[in-house]
Amino acid sequence: MFILPFLLEKGMRYNSKWRSLEKAALNLALWEDYLHLQGVNPFDADERHLKRFLLRGGRRTGNIIPFKDSELTIDATNVRKLYTILACYDFWERKRGLTLKRYAGSTLGSLADGLFTRKSGTLSTTPFKFSRAQESKTKKTRKTPSDPDANRIIAKANSDNVSENRRETWFLIASLMRHSGLRAGGCSNLTIASIVNGLREEGEFLAIPECETVLRRHYLPENRKLILKALKDLAARGRKYLFFVVTEKTGSREAPISIKLLEDILDYIWTTRADFVKKRFKIRQHRAPDEVFLSYKNRAFAQESISNKLGKIFTECFVPGSGHKLRAAFCQAIVKDVYLRHRSIHGRAWQASMVLERARQMMGHQNVETLQPYLDDVLAEEAELEGEPVVIRDPSDAADIRGISEALDEGNESLKADLKAVMEKHNVSPIAEPASEYAVI
Repeated sequence: MFILPFLLEKGMRYNSKWRSLEKAALNLALWEDYLHLQGVNPFDADERHLKRFLLRGGRRTGNIIPFKDSELTIDATNVRKLYTILACYDFWERKRGLTLKRYAGSTLGSLADGLFTRKSGTLSTTPFKFSRAQESKTKKTRKTPSDPDANRIIAKANSDNVSENRRETWFLIASLMRHSGLRAGGCSNLTIASIVNGLREEGEFLAIPECETVLRRHYLPENRKLILKALKDLAARGRKYLFFVVTEKTGSREAPISIKLLEDILDYIWTTRADFVKKRFKIRQHRAPDEVFLSYKNRAFAQESISNKLGKIFTECFVPGSGHKLRAAFCQAIVKDVYLRHRSIHGRAWQASMVLERARQMMGHQNVETLQPYLDDVLAEEAELEGEPVVIRDPSDAADIRGISEALDEGNESLKADLKAVMEKHNVSPIAEPASEYAVI
């Protein structure tokens, strides 16, 4: 009964994630097994036992014999073991009032307070040296999924056979990662209130009579029609994205959600989620959480659950990576879009710092350095095409220009002559750029 009470306290009172509890349980089990093999009761252990445990690599057994004032070669994993053990003894001493064995005036429960400041010739004065393997460890990188791969993953998420609710839930979560750049934590923390507050910032919604009442009671059929009409008006004006506040590991930020995807999310809230809440929260005193995506545990989806599910979908689709790579595909698309727009305006005078900073703001990154690889990929792609970007703002015009571009690539000389004649007729002059031979549409 040395480990379980501590884990219950950590899990129920402080609502720790199950994965953190699992790691803590494993570390404490290693410590308890080590003491058992040494013939020591966990409540009789002191600082000397802890030091020997760390010297042996934080394992149950080992063939390392510690000498006096031995230097601790320790990695980050064993540092976590150290503080988990100290936290457990702190719980037993302070919360349960247990009297622990003292060594050099301190117990393992009080050791955490002054571990690296107390000068008593014990752990505080023992040199901590991080192993070279830890210092030189390189991070494994995976390729960003291509558009076909990303679409295949979203399609797989949309084929979940457990229930209609789960199918739509995973489809929308995967779509938010791919097309809005949300992390797993952002999907988990997306709330209905955040969506309503975002709509409240738009002029089309403020123009609705009794706007506040309509948005507050958005689930009523007559109010749904007004909200969807306002979204269609925004789309007709050329708006592609609306911005909503989400909370992720970097803090709160405004995340872009396309109008089409937002319509799907609202329909999910009004139908599939509403049916789920009606079945699962039958007692009025038990109110459903405000998060958009709810689990069968009657609470918001945990970030770990989202990551684990999408990881399985990646595996089933034979695509290397995890759910976070869907966000990477979004990052790649955003950096490319920002670059092309910036380049089309400034030509050869474009600045990489301006592109990366704008992309950083849109994606909620803390620094621009993490976006540099995406820009490198865009530049490598452009080098292969040997082209120059041109912005066509009207989608229908862009489709026409693409067709003309392909025809010119095939060597259609008569079309080229006709285009020049049309330009002369309408007094349109070519705009040449230095060192530019091609135009990428």
